[in-house]
Amino acid sequence: RRHQLHMLLAQALSDQALDVYYQPIVDTQNFEVVKCEALLRWTDATLGVVNPAEFVALAEDTGMISELGQYVMLKSCAEIAALNTELGCEMALAFNKSTREFVEECRLHQSVLDKLREQALFPNITVEITENLLMEEHADAVKQLQTLSDAGIDIAIDDFGTGYSSLAYLRKFPVDILKIDKSFIQEIEHDKESRELVGAIVSMAHGMKIDVVAEGVETAGQYQILSEMKCRYVQGFYFSPALPLDDLKTYLTNFRRDYDRAVSQSC
Repeated sequence: RRHQLHMLLAQALSDQALDVYYQPIVDTQNFEVVKCEALLRWTDATLGVVNPAEFVALAEDTGMISELGQYVMLKSCAEIAALNTELGCEMALAFNKSTREFVEECRLHQSVLDKLREQALFPNITVEITENLLMEEHADAVKQLQTLSDAGIDIAIDDFGTGYSSLAYLRKFPVDILKIDKSFIQEIEHDKESRELVGAIVSMAHGMKIDVVAEGVETAGQYQILSEMKCRYVQGFYFSPALPLDDLKTYLTNFRRDYDRAVSQSC
């Protein structure tokens, strides 16, 4: 299975047959989609839909992760820049970079910033990393993060709350955004401890002038609680799943109407 996946993934990457889907991130204060997260998807003619967790892990194990990451970065930057021009908006873009991807790029002396500067979307971009990259303190990777931050690129900590317990890195490294892991958001309606934890993260972030995105928002109740906590940015199925580019275009065009309908249903 792994050998088959490896061969087919390499071919799909060579043929540029991998898709990028986009999940909207909503600013609930201004009621608009301010950003979308780029997510890689793969549908193979033989295997059908392949789980991203499976093929991304395989790419890390086989050394293909940097190629995949560059593919997502360049394709999504070009598509969202074109979409902004077509719709007359200024939506930002977020994409993920794994620890291994960052470290490998540094070893190969590849500058992410140089590639991003070539994009029309620059610097309206967020790079999402995990806590591990900061806690393990890979010197070259952390230096590259600082370089990105100095250039105006936002740095987000993805799945915040599921990794290390130390919070010292929030002061030590350039962190602009915390994305609260969906496992906490899913429990806030019925679990007091989860609700208090999310509230504490939001409060702490506000105090440190760090933005917060709540991931995995799926119900009106979750959204209402997050609103009461003054969590400004939300992402999840309550607003939209990840969408192919054409569907994202339609979603953005109709967002205000759809949002008003969602709010009325929650009242």
